[in-house]
Amino acid sequence: SMPSDKLDTHNEFARELFAELSRRTSSRVDLKKFIMVLTRTGDSLEARSLVEEFFKATPEVEKTKNWDRANAELWNYVLKGFAKESNEAELLRTATIAEETGMPYNVTFHETMTTFYASKNNLKGTQFWYAKPILKSTGPHPRTMSEVLRFCLRNNELDWGNSVFRSLLDMNPDKPTWDVIFQ
Repeated sequence: SMPSDKLDTHNEFARELFAELSRRTSSRVDLKKFIMVLTRTGDSLEARSLVEEFFKATPEVEKTKNWDRANAELWNYVLKGFAKESNEAELLRTATIAEETGMPYNVTFHETMTTFYASKNNLKGTQFWYAKPILKSTGPHPRTMSEVLRFCLRNNELDWGNSVFRSLLDMNPDKPTWDVIFQ
């Protein structure tokens, strides 16, 4: 990762660029790129306030299916950002705020929350977010299952690991899925 003085310069540049783009257009694509930069460089708090502003500034009539998808994508960047920053308090606060804006608990949201707790070897947190029903789901992402199975092995949670593995077998995964799980 970048040294912090470089990071500040990088984010300063991103901010100026974003300010310039905002003056020219009100494009969601530009917002998405800016949110990506902020959440990958340790500025997830700022990213979250921007996503909240974006949500508040959008008239209800414009909140279509496509808008919902874009909104969910922005929140997923912020959630991943806080997970990467290892900031549990803000990760949880963001999960609540995101759900209040109508963000569905989709497969990416599920992956971020579950793998965050698995990486901390936190059984209660991992089980809670893993068990939370995923919207319109074909099941968890293979990466999530892989992380959970590794978590179970590391922490000697063999009963739970076994039940996760059985539910995986019931999904009858294809070869690419197995490749992800056993990478």
